[in-house]
Amino acid sequence: MSKRMMIVTVIMAALTAVFWASFLDESISRLIYQWRLPALTSLMKAVSWIGYVYFLVPVNLLILILLFRSNRLKAVTIPVGTLVVWQFSELLKKIIQRPRPDISPIAHETSYAFPSGHAMSNTAFYMLLFLLTPDNKQLQYFSIGMIVMMNFSRVYLGVHWPSDVFGGTAIALIIVQLIYQLIKKRLQEPSSSGIDE
Repeated sequence: MSKRMMIVTVIMAALTAVFWASFLDESISRLIYQWRLPALTSLMKAVSWIGYVYFLVPVNLLILILLFRSNRLKAVTIPVGTLVVWQFSELLKKIIQRPRPDISPIAHETSYAFPSGHAMSNTAFYMLLFLLTPDNKQLQYFSIGMIVMMNFSRVYLGVHWPSDVFGGTAIALIIVQLIYQLIKKRLQEPSSSGIDE
């Protein structure tokens, strides 16, 4: 795991523990709710919507199609990695069974709260994009921005506690780094593009 990503992961994990074990989850959530504005609410709903699986699935399929001929390893890694992380988030929800916030929800969800499936699956998707496109700084900045906005939207809309998104982000970062380490050597090989010579 890179030093920078390790630091971020540790911070996310620490924030999860601190917020969950204290009054901060509710206090920070209420503070965010006070700053709700119609325009911002519309934006957060839109951001949250593109984080749902029914949006991520076709996007991942598109990436698979576009990249398959030029780099099969990357083409497969992004959708498979995203799917693995999403399924793991669903499993953890059923095991932990943490209730969702009921203070002031704008949106409504029926599944459990921890970890945030949006945080986990979107962190996985955008971090894989980040790691697999080292020469595309604009896409990397976009990926980080989407992770931040996606996580914030879930708290803003009242469907997750801050610790849900902190925890989901930390878990996703760990899994993404494990995936990246598994394929890193293959990516550095001349034939890793997946193009038949």
